[in-house]
Amino acid sequence: MSVKYDLYQNPPSARQSQAYHVRLKSSGMLTTGQLAREIEHATSLTASDVKGALMELSRLMREGLANGKRVHLEGIGYFSLAASAPVVTDPQTMRAEHVRVKGVTYQPEKDLLAELDAQVRFERTSLKMQSSKKTMEELKRGLEQYFASHVFITRAEFGRLFGLTRSTSMDRLGRLTAEGFLQRKGAKNAPVYVLAVGQE
Repeated sequence: MSVKYDLYQNPPSARQSQAYHVRLKSSGMLTTGQLAREIEHATSLTASDVKGALMELSRLMREGLANGKRVHLEGIGYFSLAASAPVVTDPQTMRAEHVRVKGVTYQPEKDLLAELDAQVRFERTSLKMQSSKKTMEELKRGLEQYFASHVFITRAEFGRLFGLTRSTSMDRLGRLTAEGFLQRKGAKNAPVYVLAVGQE
């Protein structure tokens, strides 16, 4: 098994010199349908049976997590709920309605990690994964051309359009929004961006 990786640099800060970090490159998505077909070929179950079981597993996991339980899938690992809330100086001011679901954390089983560590071989990719160095003005000109034929843009589309990594895309979109060039709309966990009023 081979996993592609590349090195990238964080912008240097006053307290930290510029250093290189490893970033893995995805080789694609293994979907529920593909998993169901693979299990169908390896067992007596049909793909429909597998999909039905996975849907029920999803329902039971949601139910367990919603009741504060930690879910354990043998051979895979542990899933638990993560929460967030505003920072307070007086505990008495914290209310239940202030606490929100932040995400679901995953802790793999030790045997799974050991097997992956023994099987996976890493290979540096020949494709450049570092974000392209575009100025804000270049981004604005590119977006003006993009919005000539599109209504909105997502973070992923923004990254593909300008050759930016996820973190850099989020940073640039935040800056463009703060400057009043873009306006953020849509759901909190799935925003889209449109040209701000006066920029059309």
